[in-house]
Amino acid sequence: MIQFERRQIPRTLVSIRVSIHPDNGGLLTLPISGQLTDLNRAGATLHARETLRTGNACTLTLTAEDGAEVDLSARIVWARRNADWEYDAGLKFDALTPTQAALIDLYLAPMAS
Repeated sequence: MIQFERRQIPRTLVSIRVSIHPDNGGLLTLPISGQLTDLNRAGATLHARETLRTGNACTLTLTAEDGAEVDLSARIVWARRNADWEYDAGLKFDALTPTQAALIDLYLAPMAS
């Protein structure tokens, strides 16, 4: 079966540790740690050990190499348990501020070269 990419903006493979904070009282109750495995200005794929539920709103905290932190509001658009009994989830970012977009661009710049 051939699968077609539905994203309008291709994603770049990354390995970025993040903290995930629930926004809507969903199944997530405390901040959890995770890792972004791909990224663009529209969203990312998240890998985490804890259960992630489709539709939940969350805030991701990314820490730049200089220690600066930026929060990104997102919604989990899909989530599934993987073969390791952990979770992968697709995130769609809410509207980004110029500062947030610039930080994402900094993460993507080394990958483009």
